[in-house]
Amino acid sequence: MSRNFIILFHAREGSTAIVDALSRHKDISVPILEELDRFWINKFYKSNPDFNLLNTMDKIFSSNTFDLGDDWGFQNYISSNKRGQPVESIGFKWRPHGPIKDIAKIFKKNNVQVFILARRDFLELVASLAISKTAKKGAAGHGHAQFDYANMSEQEQASYRKNLETTMHRVSLASILGIMFRRIAVAIRFRLFALRLTFLGVDIKYLFYEDFRDEPEDFLNDICSYGLLLQKNLDSLTDGQIIKKASQVPARDRIIDYDRTCSFFVVRILRKIYSYLVIEKVNKGS
Repeated sequence: MSRNFIILFHAREGSTAIVDALSRHKDISVPILEELDRFWINKFYKSNPDFNLLNTMDKIFSSNTFDLGDDWGFQNYISSNKRGQPVESIGFKWRPHGPIKDIAKIFKKNNVQVFILARRDFLELVASLAISKTAKKGAAGHGHAQFDYANMSEQEQASYRKNLETTMHRVSLASILGIMFRRIAVAIRFRLFALRLTFLGVDIKYLFYEDFRDEPEDFLNDICSYGLLLQKNLDSLTDGQIIKKASQVPARDRIIDYDRTCSFFVVRILRKIYSYLVIEKVNKGS
């Protein structure tokens, strides 16, 4: 029996490109992007007394449908939309929130495989978040370069990519430390969430962005092999993919004196804490 899936994410782990690639599989549907995140629920459905997170999740998995509002900004970003069609596997990415015991019941009822998406390279993750934060402060900038990039011609993409890759950012130590503390807090919250789901009988597996970046087809085939599909599709899920990284230059190389900033003792300690939470604990299976 094929399984449905949810990919738990927070930010800057490549989640959009991953679910976009999965949605290109003929037997997989990704009917939503971020509509069930707490922020968007509060923005679009707070005034709707009939909206219920658990019932909505159940409906998505049982019928592959979701009612989008006309003003929903993400509805055209998924490359292969199969809403309402019979498919083997249904899933989406999600920032976890809500009553965990009831969520676990929905997951088990609908045979959901839960993945937690993370990054091994803490310093690159922090640099990416710092640049995203800086870009959002600009008059024309925002933190989702891949969405702008997807809608450009090849000539526009080349110019846009050059601008991204050559623009240097100045980020203070205080800002870097703030991002690090917040991401460690996220790692702790996700680990506790995973432990509780495991205790409640839900299967959890970790995924790492670097594996998708380096060997995307192997990464996606591995996801399918976790029981999402009875038979894997040998066709490429990334050839011709529209949603992809706009810059090929590492974020850490686009921050002025970033290596020097990361040499401070407190930064090294925070890096070790993150590594313990996200990498060592996962490798030990705990």
